[in-house]
Amino acid sequence: MGDENNAMVDLEAAWDASASTEEVAEVTPNEPDTGIQSDQHISAEPITPEGAGAVAAEVPGGQPGEEPGAAPAGEAPSEKPTEPDVGSPVGLSAEAKAAWKDTPKAVQSEIVRRETDFARGIQKYAEGAKRAQAMDNALAPYQQYFAMNGNKPGETINQLLQTASLLQMGSPAQKVQQVAGLIQQFGIDIPALDQFLTSGHVPPEVQQQSNTQTEIQKALQPYQQFMQEVQQGRQAQEQGRVREAGSEVAAFAQNSANEFYETVKMDMADILDMNSQRGINLTLKDAYDRACAMHPQINGVIQSRIQQSALTAKRQAAASVTGNQGGPGTAAVPGSRLDALSEAWDNAGRT
Repeated sequence: MGDENNAMVDLEAAWDASASTEEVAEVTPNEPDTGIQSDQHISAEPITPEGAGAVAAEVPGGQPGEEPGAAPAGEAPSEKPTEPDVGSPVGLSAEAKAAWKDTPKAVQSEIVRRETDFARGIQKYAEGAKRAQAMDNALAPYQQYFAMNGNKPGETINQLLQTASLLQMGSPAQKVQQVAGLIQQFGIDIPALDQFLTSGHVPPEVQQQSNTQTEIQKALQPYQQFMQEVQQGRQAQEQGRVREAGSEVAAFAQNSANEFYETVKMDMADILDMNSQRGINLTLKDAYDRACAMHPQINGVIQSRIQQSALTAKRQAAASVTGNQGGPGTAAVPGSRLDALSEAWDNAGRT
């Protein structure tokens, strides 16, 4: 009894020590006999943190008493992240929208990215078109001036801007030279200019001349407007002829009878241009035939077809003569002249 009481006291002391250091020591009751005496003394020394770590390492999962494979305390089980849904592009048909959900996410993202880039490009070109339209509206009143200067608005505007820039930012010597050049270029009356600079008034004779020129310009304005309309009509007719010619060429190219068009189209263009300079108007068919005849391989194919067609026609003619000789149902007599002719046609076809 004394030994049993001593063992119980030692067990209670060890249990209290482990509880004071907040470590859990597992004691398995009814362990099988391992050769250690039952009355062996159990130390009541507290378990150190290193010892607690060793105990925890024996349990799968890393924590004492933790089940294998369980998530660490305070952490939710990890889930595979899902990719966000990508909205379908605007303008898809009903069938395309129905199939959109089955399209891989990576493909959806790439399509949406390209659609976005395309929309940005359209916006950029739309802004450029607006600026061009605004420039055309600003230059519209000066079309006659551009026509008088070679109908090259870009070069004319560039020269005007160079002149204005030099008069505003050039040196005194450069300004004098520029003004002198303008006086000579536009025929400015120097005495009238001198009087105007001195008195601030235009001489009466110069004013009268200016008024006369204004009246002449007013009188010529209907004529100038008429000529402008005629020029616009000619341009519209030329554009119409170009569109008509383009349609004719497209129809000619799509015709299956012109199977070699893609190969000889550049030669056709040269033939048409050369004959047009000589005052000869060829049709597309004429130009096509000439271009094919100039091409060795294509010409060989065409000539072979022509010979084959002629041979087929001769055979059909010979067969018709054989079938009609001596009336209906009459067969050719073996060894006759007709047999010899038929055999000659056949042999010619084989060679």
